[in-house]
Amino acid sequence: MLQNLTEELLAKRNLNPLQARQCVESLLSTAVDDDQRMVVLRALAEKGESVEEITAFAKVLMEHCILTDINSDAIDLCGTGGSGLVRFNISTTVAFVLASGGFPVAKHGNRGSKTNNGSFDLLETLGIDIDISPEREKELFEQHKLCFLFARAHHPVMKAVGPARIKLGRRNIFNLIGPMCNPARVNHQIVGVSDPNLGPTMIEVMKRLGRKRAMVVWGAPGIDECSTCGDSKIWTLDAGMVSESTIKLDDLGIEPADYESFPRGDCMDNAETFYRLLNGESCSGLLDMVALNAGAAIHVLDKTTTIQEGFSMARELLCSGQTGTYFDSYPKIKE
Repeated sequence: MLQNLTEELLAKRNLNPLQARQCVESLLSTAVDDDQRMVVLRALAEKGESVEEITAFAKVLMEHCILTDINSDAIDLCGTGGSGLVRFNISTTVAFVLASGGFPVAKHGNRGSKTNNGSFDLLETLGIDIDISPEREKELFEQHKLCFLFARAHHPVMKAVGPARIKLGRRNIFNLIGPMCNPARVNHQIVGVSDPNLGPTMIEVMKRLGRKRAMVVWGAPGIDECSTCGDSKIWTLDAGMVSESTIKLDDLGIEPADYESFPRGDCMDNAETFYRLLNGESCSGLLDMVALNAGAAIHVLDKTTTIQEGFSMARELLCSGQTGTYFDSYPKIKE
């Protein structure tokens, strides 16, 4: 069966939903070797993954997921990666900003695939326990409005495709579905893409997966975040309707920053920057980048009428020290 599906993909023909389901189930099975997986993943990427394929892959992965029982009206923020840039962990920092303002967050993520600068690398460095049960996740969420959902713990079936993805060495469909498979089945979500051509596809996938309000973002110079280095493109889902617009820095009163000036590095470097941000330091303009992404999330949660209002709220949370106080109170391993 997989051979026939592979031939379809190599001929650059999209799989229908049933074929896509058969494809991902084969990739996750032990009956397929890594070379076969690599051929399929490469063929999908070179063809360009369709809405139907991404949606079907995400649905199958969720069927294998170890779920967590928390309020699905929380929000998640996660990027698909693929920019090739060394970056600071914006969305992880945003999670603390939002929770410090009382906004519920179920942050899904992982360690870095190539270097130790992933979301959960940073969390470990900050002293956050990532090896916890779904019951503990629920407890943290109920007590602190924030929990972190470690992808490797909730999606053990993904071990089957890990070696092939590493050998392939490029962005593949599992990078796209990862953010779509939050174990809390959140109703609100922001997904970042480093390729703006993916924006219309990814927002349509979230619509088909039943998100209540969602946003896909792409920012200059090619990052999967809202940017303060230039304008950002956004695709928004609200009440089943999709729209496209641009976040213009002029409208926010933000001077464009030089991306190369932003502090970034491995988890130790990023932890140092994280603490500085929580002390209200601008860090060469990075504070505004965090506040902008937090502001977009507050807007997706339908707590403001504009992203600009959310940006102002988030900036105040950081600069007033409220986020820093909140982080100090969040449980750490040593406690």
